[in-house]
Amino acid sequence: VAKLTSIKKQILETLIKYPDAVFVISLKPGFEVMKICTDGLECSFWHESFEENKEVREAFNNLWGLISKVLSDVPDDNLAFNLLNEPQFERMKAWNKREIWQQWATEIVDVIRGVSPQRTIIIEGIHKGLFARNNGPSKIITPIARKNIVYAFHYYNEEWGKQDQADKLEGVSGLPLPSLSKLKSNMQQLVDYTKHYKVPVVLTEIGVNGPCDGNGPLQKDRATYSAVVYETLVPSSIGITWWSLESHNNTPYQRISGDCYNDIHEKKLIPDK
Repeated sequence: VAKLTSIKKQILETLIKYPDAVFVISLKPGFEVMKICTDGLECSFWHESFEENKEVREAFNNLWGLISKVLSDVPDDNLAFNLLNEPQFERMKAWNKREIWQQWATEIVDVIRGVSPQRTIIIEGIHKGLFARNNGPSKIITPIARKNIVYAFHYYNEEWGKQDQADKLEGVSGLPLPSLSKLKSNMQQLVDYTKHYKVPVVLTEIGVNGPCDGNGPLQKDRATYSAVVYETLVPSSIGITWWSLESHNNTPYQRISGDCYNDIHEKKLIPDK
């Protein structure tokens, strides 16, 4: 409650100066609760528990109820809730994972709406929202029977976009720009989704590493790639959130020469035009 009260105080103080600002509260399990699963990939203890244990889901619903109550007097136009960042369901042994998540998400929405009936709520699809790796956005989530819901997705091009990343591919540069036709096709899937279901859509994560000391994707290729995304999505009112601000990975700011692999201090945030 103390943390939420502090967040509310910061939001309301910011709105005095910037009355049109919009904030989003999103929940995500911490990286300190990760393990290596049998397939050799990292996975989250929390996600595993959430998917297998009803008590964990009930606690999660109660947490959203608490968040809603503490922040209930923040105007609906200035605050939205994102239920869960990157729902996984990677290892759940069920054929209807998408439908299970949609049912649980509906329950959480109803908890929030019981406190704030007009609050905008964002729901990301299963498999971390990575629609292009899972045969399209409708394969990981379809609209639930509630209004004022925004459907969110993530998109990354692993080999090309993550050149010169500290935890892998460090020092790599010059990989050729992937086919723009595939990129355009993937972005068009989001446009088709918003038109078909008549619901708002947002691309809550996309990123391409920037160049630094001669490594990383070529600057002009990074700009071309980003332009395709922007020019396809924005005319259809699909929002874009670039990942991430201060991290050296994918930052829209200039990486610091001589210090390419550390996060960028806020005083050195120079926009990468």
